[in-house]
Parts: sequence; C-alpha cells; structure tokens
Amino acid sequence: MSRDTESPADTSEVALSVFRKRPLCLGCAQAVLYAFREDIDSGRLKLGGEFDGLTSEECIAKASAYNHGADAEGMCGALQSAIVCCPDIEDTMRETFREHAGSVKCREIRQERVWSCKECVKQATLLVARHLKESE
Repeated sequence: MSRDTESPADTSEVALSVFRKRPLCLGCAQAVLYAFREDIDSGRLKLGGEFDGLTSEECIAKASAYNHGADAEGMCGALQSAIVCCPDIEDTMRETFREHAGSVKCREIRQERVWSCKECVKQATLLVARHLKESE
C-alpha cells in the first residue's frame, strides 16, 4: 500500500508490528520513526533538531536514546519521536497527548495506567499520520 492511500490506522499498525516484537524488537521511540521510514527518506517529513538530515535508519538508531522516557525531561519516547517528525506542532502534540494520556512523562503515564506503552506508540503514530494527511 502506498503512503498516499494508507490510513493513519494502517501506519500505526506498522509501528505496532515492530514494537517489542521480533525480529526487530524496537523500542517505543524507534517504532514510531520506523512507521515513517519512507516519509523521512523522501524528505516528506522535515525532522527537527538533531535528527535533521539523517536517514530513517540513522534516526531509528538515534531514537534508542529516547526509549522508555530516557530523555532528560522523562518524556514518553513515542511522543518524543512524534515531535521529532512534526516539530512545527510540538505544543499541540504535547497538549493532545497530555489531555488523553494524563501526562507527557513516561513514568507518570505508566504509574497512572491510563495508556499502556503500546497505546502510546499507537497514539503518537496517529498524531504524525494525521498531520501528514492534513498537510497534503
């Protein structure tokens, strides 16, 4: 299925298919970026910060540092990758995530058990996919 006909739900299924599953066993931050490999490599997604100019493979490797809320802020790794994909709507993404997950911090989301890590990956991927659809 081409990205033009793929729905946001299809894209989230791609992320979930590699999240903690063999053979790739990617972490949350990596799984979100994995779902957008074609968009990263084609330049359709203009990545922000230290990810700017990297290939999808390089991004996925670099994102391992964000898995499990490991960034300095403790932000959910899946959300962190969504923000990397769409830096222009960071505030909106943070607010949407906070509104539904109860927080943007991995530890708090897990403690409150509003969303599982799997749900965070799904929702972060959906945020990026919807933004791409709206940008067409």
